[in-house]
Amino acid sequence: MQQHPESNWNVQKLCERTHVSRSYLQRMYKRYFGKSIFGELIDFRLQKAKELLSCTEYPISQIAELCGYETYAHFAVQFKAQEGITPSTFRKANRGKK
Repeated sequence: MQQHPESNWNVQKLCERTHVSRSYLQRMYKRYFGKSIFGELIDFRLQKAKELLSCTEYPISQIAELCGYETYAHFAVQFKAQEGITPSTFRKANRGKK
């Protein structure tokens, strides 16, 4: 998930890849990593978004798509909820820092 956060991940796919039940996977993931599977996926996606916002001139809507979001609106809401600022404000504050 960390290497390809833009992929269309779901718990069923992860269960099939790891050969464990859904409840076991979710319980063990939270125990070992301290977050839910999808909480972690959101973190990975937003980390990738922050890198792209800082280092590229891609339009923010394209960055949302490259990070696995189906809509810009969903991306913007999650970004602001986690970072406390909009993607465009983040970009302005962090341009060229990486």
